[in-house]
Amino acid sequence: MYRDHLSGSKRVIMTSIVCPDGSSVDTDLSFVVVKSGSGTILGNWTIDSAENISPESNSFNQGPIYRGNLSIGYFNIQGETYNSQEQISICSSPVFAPISLAGQCGQNVTITIRFQSNDPLDITDSFTGDVECQAD
Repeated sequence: MYRDHLSGSKRVIMTSIVCPDGSSVDTDLSFVVVKSGSGTILGNWTIDSAENISPESNSFNQGPIYRGNLSIGYFNIQGETYNSQEQISICSSPVFAPISLAGQCGQNVTITIRFQSNDPLDITDSFTGDVECQAD
């Protein structure tokens, strides 16, 4: 079976994400995605805020990756939280899934992340990190 395998989890990407209110939050982001020979995309993403936004919130967020495009040179993937009503707790103002990650494979590449928010527009942010893509 041929698999394209995209891995960002070997190196946790530390970045600052801009929130809907304009503030920024330092976070650790990782993701792992596998594409089977039949084209099925499966994986997981995690975002862990390095800042405690409120005492009652959990700064660790995760969910499945369920759709996207994946190749040796490029990825564009979408994921959810495990509970679709769950807020992603990284900002003081709410952001929600679906979450999208896109970019090229390699070292020190630009990665674009996108969330939903109560703001009329989606939240889109870009940062640099290392993404390993390989064919098994």
